[in-house]
Amino acid sequence: MTLGELHDDPDNVKLEKALVLLYIIGDRVYLGSAHESGISPIYASILYCSYWWKMSMRDIARINNVTKSTATHYVDHLEKKGFLRRVREDGDRRNIFVELTEQGKKWVESNDKKMERFIESQEPRFTPKEWKTLVSLLSKLVGGLESTPYDKLMENVMKMEF
Repeated sequence: MTLGELHDDPDNVKLEKALVLLYIIGDRVYLGSAHESGISPIYASILYCSYWWKMSMRDIARINNVTKSTATHYVDHLEKKGFLRRVREDGDRRNIFVELTEQGKKWVESNDKKMERFIESQEPRFTPKEWKTLVSLLSKLVGGLESTPYDKLMENVMKMEF
């Protein structure tokens, strides 16, 4: 299907517009406080990913499409600000992961409250069944959040071509 054919389909146009608007909403909600606290979007991304998943330095580099040394620089910055710390894996001390500190967790959780308020403000627009369907379909769109292990999900996302 060509780009012209995609734009000829009103549903594809709506989906594209919706994804752009979701990106803007997410940026305003999540990263609004990132800008206020002096944290760039890439630092916020690392904090959020570390909140939800066990992140290795390699993961941080892959997700942000940077070298391992650049990922190390980002982690150094967040560590100095007190948002996270490095931890070594017990079985293989060469594997280094990042872990949020209490300050990092509080930062993410305060931003989550903003997203919760946004979601709550939108729920009345949907029936409970529609809301469940929306959540299910968005999960399916990104690769099956409930059924796919983190490592596989990240691998699939990193293989996506845009």
